[in-house]
Amino acid sequence: MTRNVYLAAAFCLIHVKFIYSGGIDNTSKAEIECPPGYTNNCTFPCRYPSFGPACQDKCNCKESDCNSKTGCKVCPIGYFGEKCEVPCRFPKYGNGCQLKCSCAENLCSQIHNFLFKLAMISTTYAMLAFCFLYVKLIHSGDIDFTKETETTECLPGYTGENCGIPCRYPSFGQACQEMCICKEKECDSVTGCRVCPIGYTGDRCEIPCPFPNYGDRCQMACSCAEEFCNFTYGCSPGSTNGKLFTFVI
Repeated sequence: MTRNVYLAAAFCLIHVKFIYSGGIDNTSKAEIECPPGYTNNCTFPCRYPSFGPACQDKCNCKESDCNSKTGCKVCPIGYFGEKCEVPCRFPKYGNGCQLKCSCAENLCSQIHNFLFKLAMISTTYAMLAFCFLYVKLIHSGDIDFTKETETTECLPGYTGENCGIPCRYPSFGQACQEMCICKEKECDSVTGCRVCPIGYTGDRCEIPCPFPNYGDRCQMACSCAEEFCNFTYGCSPGSTNGKLFTFVI
């Protein structure tokens, strides 16, 4: 028991001796104060927009103008100070607060002079006036924005922005959506084919002559069975009265 007490006392004395001699450093790394502009064991510069001691300050300028130790090298127009957080004081304004307003304080901007501010005020009033006029016209009925834009519908046979262009062959009719199947000289842009091709009939000449008719305007009649009647030229050669004769030469 006594031996253990002596050992503990000896260990305590040696521990104290090392502390006072500098052999053991009880200072925590967290207590180390880095120089301004550095953090993380004092090896990394402050990340933009932070700068200064412990990176606690903020730059109010572009990243390229922000120094991790001292802050903004060049302040934005209209500002000054270590952190560029102070607006130019009247009558100063502009880049580096080097310019001087020649107007009253209430008309002087720390960024622009009186003329620019006056122009901005005038533009604002002009926009407000236009807005009130716009609303008044809508409510008075002079402008109807609820009505959909109507597209002009051309007469049959015509197209174009002003409906002055006839349909191009072979198109015809309403909105030029129909198609002629006759020759161009016989195709009317309004009504279609004036004369149908041989063997066809109908408004668009799209209907073959019905049996037993055939030929020009379907005015002729086949004298053979339907299977031997062609709507264009009539009965097949060698056929008559429903029979087909074979000629031996």
